[in-house]
Amino acid sequence: MTPQWNHSADVVIVGYGGAGASAAIAAHDAGAQVLIVEKDDGGGNTRLATRTFISPENIPAAQQHILALSSGALDRETVDSCLRWMSQNNHFIRQLGGEI
Repeated sequence: MTPQWNHSADVVIVGYGGAGASAAIAAHDAGAQVLIVEKDDGGGNTRLATRTFISPENIPAAQQHILALSSGALDRETVDSCLRWMSQNNHFIRQLGGEI
């Protein structure tokens, strides 16, 4: 028997790891009807990343640390961009009602 599909949504999220969860929340908060499709228990690559996130409070120290670890593979502009967003994680989790 061929499975039947009769669902519709404004946004379809394929995979429910950290990125899928963030995309689903953002789409929902923007007023979209969201459908999430996940083949496993969820978690995606985020589950493989030890279920942690990075939210540095000392941006200069984090920048120095990441640049040293990258051995020149990353440029300062890319690291700064990532750090600007990563440093907002704690605030974002608290806004959602989570605890750090």
